[in-house]
This record gives sequence, structure tokens and C-alpha cells, in this order.
Amino acid sequence: MNMSCGATNLTPAQLTELTQLPADKLADLMESTHHEYIREFGPQLIEMADKLLRVHGEDSALIRQFTPLIHALVEDLTPHLFKEEQILFPAIRNLAQGTSEPTCFGHIGNPIRVMTHEHHEAERIMLALQQLTQHFQAPAEACQTWQRCYQLCAEFCQDLINHIHVEDTILFPTAIELAE
Repeated sequence: MNMSCGATNLTPAQLTELTQLPADKLADLMESTHHEYIREFGPQLIEMADKLLRVHGEDSALIRQFTPLIHALVEDLTPHLFKEEQILFPAIRNLAQGTSEPTCFGHIGNPIRVMTHEHHEAERIMLALQQLTQHFQAPAEACQTWQRCYQLCAEFCQDLINHIHVEDTILFPTAIELAE
């Protein structure tokens, strides 16, 4: 990642395996793993952050800053996933299967640029979360919900870092190559 909010924790062997997948299968994998992860755990993260705000917000400036960042991250990802699943990934699948059809967006690089820009925005929010929480270290006085929320946030961000890394360095370059 270019913003130093964290590096992928995928092993070289895992990355090699991902580079060997055809683009359509890699798009399928991104949806079935990372997109489903966001759909499952994003709402839980918001729910926990909202609870922390209700319980601790009056006394904690940290929680008052944390909760809107969680909302921003998860809420920004929802339309992002939709655009990938409904527009970009079907086009990538068509390219990979040699059945590309005319699209409303022209070259595949156009929606990829939009997705990459949105990835940078997610990275910016993750970096802010990491800095605010001192790398997701709950304060000594943190209740169990606070501790669990930080743990889930750290796991969520790591999954998102891996997701962005695979799309930006493997899937998207492969799609552009297929379109040439």
C-alpha cells in the first residue's frame, strides 16, 4: 500500500497462486471472499462503534472521532462493491472469456481508475483509524465491547488491505492487459 496503513499479509505463495488464476476466477474469488467479508462484518463494526458512542461518547473524544470514521469506511465500501460486482467484474469476466461486449464506459481502464481512486480513499480512512487508535490498541480502561471492536476493526482493515492489494496489483493489471 502506498499510504503505509499496513501491508498485505498474504504470503508469497498465496500471491503466486492468485497471479495464476484467470481474471474471471480471480474476480469470483474477490466477491466470494473479500466482498462477502465486508458485507458480514461491516455492519457488525458499525453496530459496535455506535454502541461505544452511546456508552462512552460523552466521556471519550477518541470514540467520538472513531465512530464516524467507521461509518465512512463501511458506507463508502457499499457502493464500491456494487460497482465492482455489477459493472467492472462482469466486464473483466467477459474479457477473460473472450466475449467482451461494448460497454457504457469505453476502455476497461476507465472503471479501474475509478475503483483505484476509491481504494485510495479507503486507505486514507484506514490510515486515520490506525493513527487514531494507535494501531488498534484499546486503552487500558476499555470495556470488552471496545476491545472487541478494535480487534474486529484491525481484522477488517487487514482484509481490506489484502483485497485492495490483490485488485490493484493482480486483477486490474491483468484486465488491462486482456483489453489490449
